[in-house]
Amino acid sequence: MADSNRTSPEENAIVSYKTSKILVVDDVPENLRLLKTLLKNEGYDVRFAPNAKFALASLTQFVPDLILLDIMMPEMDGYTLCEQLKGNPETQDIPIIFLTALNEEADKVKGFQLGAVDYITKPFQSEEVLVRVAHHLKLTQLNLQLQEKNQILLQKNHQLQEAERETRLLLEVTQYLTQASTWEQAIAQIIKSICDRIFWDYGEAWLPQEDTQTLSYLPNPFATHPTLKPFCQLSSTLEFQAGEGLPGKIWQNQTLEWIQDITQAPETSYTRQSLALQIGLKCAFGMPILVNQKVMAILVFYQGKITPCQLNLVALVQAIASQISFLIQRKQSELQLQQQAQDLAEALHQLKTTQIQLIQSEKMSSLGQLVAGISHEINNPVNFIAGNIDHLESYIHDLIQVYYAYQQSYPIPAPTLTELIADLELDFTLTDLPNVILSMKSGTERITKIVNSLRRFAHLDESQLKTVDIHDEIESILTILNNRLKLESSPEMSPVNFSEIQVERDYGQLPKFDCFAGELNQAFMQILMNGIDALQERYEVEKKQPNFPYILGIKTQWIQNLSQVQIQISDNGMGIPANIKPRIFDPFFTTKPVGKGTGMGMAISYQIIVEKHGGSLKCLDIPGQTTFAIALPQRPKKQ
Repeated sequence: MADSNRTSPEENAIVSYKTSKILVVDDVPENLRLLKTLLKNEGYDVRFAPNAKFALASLTQFVPDLILLDIMMPEMDGYTLCEQLKGNPETQDIPIIFLTALNEEADKVKGFQLGAVDYITKPFQSEEVLVRVAHHLKLTQLNLQLQEKNQILLQKNHQLQEAERETRLLLEVTQYLTQASTWEQAIAQIIKSICDRIFWDYGEAWLPQEDTQTLSYLPNPFATHPTLKPFCQLSSTLEFQAGEGLPGKIWQNQTLEWIQDITQAPETSYTRQSLALQIGLKCAFGMPILVNQKVMAILVFYQGKITPCQLNLVALVQAIASQISFLIQRKQSELQLQQQAQDLAEALHQLKTTQIQLIQSEKMSSLGQLVAGISHEINNPVNFIAGNIDHLESYIHDLIQVYYAYQQSYPIPAPTLTELIADLELDFTLTDLPNVILSMKSGTERITKIVNSLRRFAHLDESQLKTVDIHDEIESILTILNNRLKLESSPEMSPVNFSEIQVERDYGQLPKFDCFAGELNQAFMQILMNGIDALQERYEVEKKQPNFPYILGIKTQWIQNLSQVQIQISDNGMGIPANIKPRIFDPFFTTKPVGKGTGMGMAISYQIIVEKHGGSLKCLDIPGQTTFAIALPQRPKKQ
């Protein structure tokens, strides 16, 4: 049974903004008293300042969530105070609503240019004040929540980047060992890659010699600076027995060893202490490469600062050691090599797939929450407006009828009334009012359509299979992308008119089918945006109106014998070079400049369509255009 005392997230949000702090700045005591009563009755924590000087002093001890600021004040007006607050990093993010009796557009524009978020005109209307205050407090709270979510995404992205770098290092180790004729030849390259990744100064390798029962130095160590050359030369003359020096101790114990401070290590543990200190090496650690419990090699690393044992570094190096051991063992048998290579490729593919799924999951989760917030904040005022337009239209109609009845009863009005009617251009106003009402209706319908398209695109709270009309899904995405269908020249191009992308639809008769709608919409949007990007690129290259139009084509058909929906999305943009077509679905591959593409969009689309829905995604070779062919079963094979 649900706990009746528990509150929902929406209720918590209401409580949060209802207890917000507000600073009111006005030189008129009556206004302060009115706003004090009005806001305190709503539960707000309200402070007051009779002028700008008191406001600045108050802000040193009281940080409000919102400022209500009068414009016309002695000594320093509201505009000047607003400019000062927006110029101060500590107060620049506090939203400011101006209180004013000024109705000139220039005054309002000036306020918005200085950073104000809204106006409340005098004399105050209580409901208007409360609605505007609550609206901007909720917007501020939503912005803070979005910033927090963005920070979490950045942290997760950093973790993914770290995982990717470690994966690349493991791939390099694999490549060195598989390409080298012997694993000993690959060790030098592996040591360099490890030092580059962990930012240590020197790396060396030691190999057990069965005939002498000693460790011998492997040539070609890695050193970041020429001053380390004497250390290399001395090491090349040495041999270690089991238990002797750092390499010998690792050989004997078959475990990783870490010397935090060489100056504190006994000479039996570190025989090259004096030379190491002389050239600036202060910390060392080493690890064995084990194959079937036998030491095949020992890798030792050094750096020039005292460093405690780092568990994450140890884990990374041990993973590399395990990788090396595994690959050495593979080289001992050609048959085993082939089998293990396949296993490694599958493991790496699974890792990338997991990364893609995590990124996709985080994006869809954040998108869903963002769309939910936007839909709620937009729908409420839009529904309020839409619900009152019909009433407004009826009231205006009644007033017009009264006016015409008055004209018939009093065809010759008083001179002052005649002059007022002329000044107000009342005849034009009465004619134009229906057009204004129609425009308002059209605007609210457009907003509602966009919000509904966003909700349909995200399919909020729908992680399971959903039966959809594929054409409705595509049209929702086109509604969202409507603004991008206008191609605009870059600043460096000569001025040209906007050029529209023509969307050519060739829709077949399709049955409704089951899919993971939110994720599938993400794939459709990615492919459509790529097509728009290609058309934009062609537009910027041509630098003039084209001889043939920019076309984004969408074709759908139902293949009865396969129980399959086929969708083709094409564009007549710049095309895809043949040499990169095989890589367009690879994770992290992109042809876009740095900062404009992550290389994950098409990889995620492929994973959604092929792996999650059991369909296919191909780039077709059709002259004069780029065409992506999508095939989807009526119900996903993987659920």
